[in-house]
Amino acid sequence: DGIQKDLSFLDHGRQLYIGGYGYYLIEGIINRLRLFEGTKYAMPLEKMALLSDYIRGTYLNVFRSCYIDYSVLGRSIAIENALKNKNEDLLNNLIKYDSGHASEYQDVLYRLTAEDASYARTDKNQMFPCADYMLHNRKKYDFSVRCVSTRTIHDEVANGEGLLSTFLSEGANNIRVFGDEYYNIFPVWEWDKSPGTTTPEGEIRNTYVENGERGHTSFVGGSSDGKYGVMTYLMDDHGVKAHKGWFFFDEEVVCLGSGIENNSGRAVNTAINQCHLKGDVY
Repeated sequence: DGIQKDLSFLDHGRQLYIGGYGYYLIEGIINRLRLFEGTKYAMPLEKMALLSDYIRGTYLNVFRSCYIDYSVLGRSIAIENALKNKNEDLLNNLIKYDSGHASEYQDVLYRLTAEDASYARTDKNQMFPCADYMLHNRKKYDFSVRCVSTRTIHDEVANGEGLLSTFLSEGANNIRVFGDEYYNIFPVWEWDKSPGTTTPEGEIRNTYVENGERGHTSFVGGSSDGKYGVMTYLMDDHGVKAHKGWFFFDEEVVCLGSGIENNSGRAVNTAINQCHLKGDVY
C-alpha cells in the first residue's frame, strides 16, 4: 500500500486510490509537519521531496477545476459531493512547507478555487503501470482510462459503499471539459454503460470481497512520452472478452474495440467512443 514507484497510490492491496486514501495520506502528513516543525522529528528532506513529487506529479493532476476523476476514488464515489474538493487548506500549507514550489501551488489554488479549468494548465500524458491507469491532461480537456489486471484490484465494497461499481475498472473513461460533468450524477448513473466500457447488459451488484478482487487478464498496459500516449486492455471478465485500445493526441482521443466475445448469456453494451474535442464541446 502507499505511493508506488510510478507515483500512483494504491491501497487495500493493489487498488487505485489516488483520491480517498491517497488524499488522507497527504492530509495526515501535512498535519504532522505542523506539529513537529523545528524539532528532531521534523520530516527528512528526501521524504518531503517524495511527497512533493506525488502531490505535484499525480494528485493535483487528477483534478479538472476542483473536481476529481471518479476513477481514482474507489468506493468513495458513493459519498455525496465526493468529486469536489478545492483543497484550499492543503495548498496553503504546501505553499509554506514546500516553498520551493510555492508558485506552482498558487497557480493550482487559483485554478481550483476559481473553478477555472484551464488556468496554468499544461499538456501532459502519464501512464501509471502499477495502477493500470492512464491520465491525459490538456488545457481544453482531461481524459483518463482505468483498467484492471492480475496485478491490480477492482473497486471494493465496504461500509455499504461501492455496491454497483462492478464495471468501473473495465476500461472506464472520465471525460471532462469543465470538470463538473459527473458531479453528483451517480444516484441516476447507468452502471453498465459507464463511458469506455464493454460490459454485459444490466447493472450487476458488486460482489467482490472487501478490499476488492484481482482482474483476470495480464495483457493490460500502455506507453507514454509525457505528452502523447497509447493504452491497451485485453478484457476477460464477467463472461466478456474484448480487445480495446486508446490513442491520445492533442484534440482527439480515439477509442477502439474489436474481437468481442460474450459467454455471459446477456447482451453486451459497448460504450466505446471516438471523441473529438474542440473548444468547450466534446
